[in-house]
This record gives sequence, C-alpha cells and structure tokens, in this order.
Amino acid sequence: SASMMGMSYQAIQILGYDNMSKEYTSLWMDTMSTWSVAAHGKKGADGKIEFKGTMTDVAGSRPFRMVTHEKSADESEIEMYDTIPPKGDVRVMTIISKRKK
Repeated sequence: SASMMGMSYQAIQILGYDNMSKEYTSLWMDTMSTWSVAAHGKKGADGKIEFKGTMTDVAGSRPFRMVTHEKSADESEIEMYDTIPPKGDVRVMTIISKRKK
C-alpha cells in the first residue's frame, strides 16, 4: 500500500520460479488499473532479476520491463519501465518495500 499522485494505491506481485524454463515469473496487479501483467526473466550476476513482458491498456500493447532485487534481508526494490514513444524505455515507477518488524 502506498500513495501515488495523492491517491491510495495497493499492488500485489506474485513471484515464482519455473523449473521447466529456468526463468523467474511475475504476475502484477494494482488498483490504479483494471488489468494484470505477466512477465518472465532471469537473474543476473548482480543478483537482480530483469523481467520482460507485454502491457496492454488504453494506449495499446507494448513491451515493458521490471527489475527487482533484494537490497537486504528486509528490503527489496522494484523498478518498472514502460515503452513510451518517442522516448522508448522510460522508468515510470520505483517501489521500495521494507519488512515491518
């Protein structure tokens, strides 16, 4: 849960690992939209997982990517990138999650 542009915002990301494809999978849903997005990716040497998928909304279908990593045992970060013409790949959101103790 968070606030975005002065509005309450909730999101859920379900992460998994597919033993068949040897890739991580992600399903993302939030209250700012009426759709969900699926993506898949691999973990790099730096420990970050870069997911890629296709987003469909009122602007049409286009590629997107998401980079997630654990900053510590209690903190993770997700960066979301959208394909916005004519700029191309643009970071549109960064989410930092911290474990409540």
